[in-house]
This record gives sequence, C-alpha cells and structure tokens, in this order.
Amino acid sequence: MAESTRTVDIAIDVGTSVLKVAAVDGEERIIAQRRSAIPLLQPAPGAALQDVLAIEGLLRDLLQALANDLGKRYRVERVAWSCAMHSLLLADGHGQPLGPAYTWLDGRAATVARDCWDHGPGRRLYERTGTPIHPISPLIKLRWLRQTAPTELTRARHVLSIKEWLWWRSFGSYEVDAATASASGLLDIHCGQWSAEALAYVDLDTGRLSRLVDRKWQRPLRPDDPIFPPQMAGASVYLGASDGVLAQWGMGAFREDVLGVSLGTSMAVRRYAARPQLSRRTRNFAYRVDDHHWLVGTASNNGGPLLDWVRRRGFGAETGFAEALAAAARATPSSLLCLPFLEGERAPLWRAEARAAFLDIDARDGPAEFLRAAVEGLFFTLRWLCEDLQARAPHPAKRLIASGHLFQTPWAAQLLADMLALPVQVAADTDVALLGAIRWARQDSASTPDRSSAAVTPSALLPQSHHEDRYRRFRKAAQALYS
Repeated sequence: MAESTRTVDIAIDVGTSVLKVAAVDGEERIIAQRRSAIPLLQPAPGAALQDVLAIEGLLRDLLQALANDLGKRYRVERVAWSCAMHSLLLADGHGQPLGPAYTWLDGRAATVARDCWDHGPGRRLYERTGTPIHPISPLIKLRWLRQTAPTELTRARHVLSIKEWLWWRSFGSYEVDAATASASGLLDIHCGQWSAEALAYVDLDTGRLSRLVDRKWQRPLRPDDPIFPPQMAGASVYLGASDGVLAQWGMGAFREDVLGVSLGTSMAVRRYAARPQLSRRTRNFAYRVDDHHWLVGTASNNGGPLLDWVRRRGFGAETGFAEALAAAARATPSSLLCLPFLEGERAPLWRAEARAAFLDIDARDGPAEFLRAAVEGLFFTLRWLCEDLQARAPHPAKRLIASGHLFQTPWAAQLLADMLALPVQVAADTDVALLGAIRWARQDSASTPDRSSAAVTPSALLPQSHHEDRYRRFRKAAQALYS
C-alpha cells in the first residue's frame, strides 16, 4: 500500500546574513531545511546593502530544493514569513527596485540621527513610534536620503521593507504587518496607523506605503507564483511578523516576567508587554504586534561577528568555532577586558561611532583569553541591557530564555546565568524565528499560545558565581570612552 501524504508547514526567514527555509511537521520536527548566505554589499564606508533581486533568486532556488527534498510524501499546508527588522527599499511605480535595500547595519545616517535627537523632533517621534532614533531606523535613513539623494527619493513610488517587496512579487499587493511596519519608525504604535508626524519629517505620504493588515493575514499560493515552486500551490501563505517578534514565539516567551535573549549577528533582550513602555534615558524599543501586545526590549549592534573576528585573527580561519570555544573554556584567568563595540553601538551607549577595544592586555594572554574576554564583553553588554529593561518593567523578569549557537556551549550558558544573576533556559539549537513563524501561522486566534515551548531545556541553569568587579570595570571603561 502506498504511503499516505503527510502535511508540513514551511517557514522562511530572511536574515541579515543568511536566508533560511525549513519544512516542519505537526510535532515541530524539522523534516527538511535549506540555507544560503546573503551577500552584504559595502560599496562605501558605513554602507551595508542587500540586492533584493539576488535574494529573490536565492529564495527561489532554496524553495525548489526544499520541494525536491519533500517529494510527493509531503503536502505543504502553510507558509509563514519572518524577516530581519529595519530594512528599507525604494521601488518605482512598476515595483522595480531603484537600488539595493538598506539594512539595519548601514550607519551612514549617524549625523542625521544625532541631529534629530539633540535638536529636532527625535524625542516626540520616539515616543510616538517606539523606534529608537538611530541610523538603524528607516525613518532616519529616509531623512538622510532626503538630504543626500533627493532625486532618488522623489522617483520612489513605493517605500518598503525587503519582506514587503518579496510579498508583492508573489501576490501583486503591497501589504505589511504591524510588527514590520513598527520597526520602520513610521508607525504610530499607540493607534496602529501610519504616523502623520513621522511622515511629515521625511516628506512622505501614505500613498507610497504598504497597506496595514492584521496579524492573521494570508493569501493562497498560485501555481504560477514567480518565487514558489508549483508543488506548493494551494498553500496558505501568512505574512507573519518581524524576526524579533517571532523569536519570542519560537522560545515560548510570552509572559511579561520572562525575558528572551537572542545572540546572532546582533544581540537583543526582549519581552512581551500588554502596553508600550518607553524611556528617553534608555531609548528601548516598543514595537506593536497587534492591538493587545507590544514587543518591548533593547538591542546591541554586536554579537557573533565580533567572536568570529577574534577567532579568525587569533586562532586562524582553519580553526572551527567549536574548537575555539573549547579553548576559551580552558583560558587562563586574566584581567583582560573587551569592549565589544565592533559595529558601533545602539543600546546602551547610543554611539554609532564607538569601536571595539581590549584593555589590560597581559603578555600571557593568547587567543583563548581574547576569545573568552570577547564572550564576557558581549555578556556584560547583555547585563547592562537587562538592567535597563528590568528597571522599567512593571514585573521584573524571574528567568530568561537564551537563543543562539553560542549558548549551546555549556560554559557560555552558565556564564550568562552568572553574569545576569537569573535562571537561564536555553532554546534548542534550531532557529527560533523559523519555529516562531510556524507557530504564528498555526495560531488562528489573536491571543498567544498558552503552552510552553518544547524547544527549550526543561531545567534552568542557576547563577553560581558573581562578576561584579569586572562588570563595574566594564561599565566604567565604556562610559569613560564613549559617554
């Protein structure tokens, strides 16, 4: 007897450096997955761009390969989208890109951001949109483009994120979810509509922005879709949300007293909240998810690229990350201190011009000690972010869930618990944004799931030691250099 066809759901995650697709069954097991690096274009100092036509081609190839992996044994029922926040793309009246997309890493609008916050309407815009006034924000990039490339901006009939453009390629409609729109700096997070004040600041009208849709928005996949293979026709495609929101879904971190910590290309500390909570001092973000939920948190520009930089220069490109981390676990105790601001910094410093530094170098320090110090520097930054977020929370967090490849290393996960003085659960070594997208598509009500995440270790790592002296040295050094 022929084996019956089983159903799977597909998740797509367009990241800053990697494009991922995965097929997941009803038990949340990954049946097949594919990934590809996304080239980052850096034609000028501070530039960080992506070619959306290239991304479309990569995605088409990955989805076809995934369909081949699934064969006739599986039928695709749902598809869900996740995408990195803060991308910006200008397109003409026919939807053709006017150039590459700007990613959050593009820092060329730093002067505009500083002027907006110090002398312009930055504080009002922040409190209205929940998006920090920083070069990451598409709002700030649009103001910068208005000053440096006004003709290009005038030619643009559509102002989009990368996900919105890919959605348009499939369905011919410009539509956007609240979470993605919120990260643009153009959405009023209180009423859920485009902000008139933000649009006036960049001289845009709503006619050039996508239509806002609710969190359950979906469209059926056609056989002639230009991106998806015909084997997936008939599936319901969910617009989804941003990767930050979906990471919380993947971790099952829906309670206000649970923090989600992610470490990838950058780092973030987030929690779900029943209302937006903002602070001009810490400049945390508050992104609208739906009418009842906001994602509140704070983020650092730095993360995995710093560790990779230290690995390649200290151990050599031929040494793998796992081998280098094993050496760092055996590092000799050292006074070496790392300020990990390789890509400038958002929170907690708000200094786009900040750079990394190693302090108190001893002649005995080698590659292992430098990598260990880099991990500690990232974790000290996470502690700083957590303290700022906890101070504003109506109910301080009692535990946190950590996601990222680094936390699969036991000594690193324990070090995080020690430094943050909170019980730490580690998400499984899977992409939580992909899993979150699947859960988002499967959840039909406006509320979040009640069940806890099966993708998280059941027992928590408890704090075992303290690092107060080193943490105080870290903050003092960072503030002395960049305050």
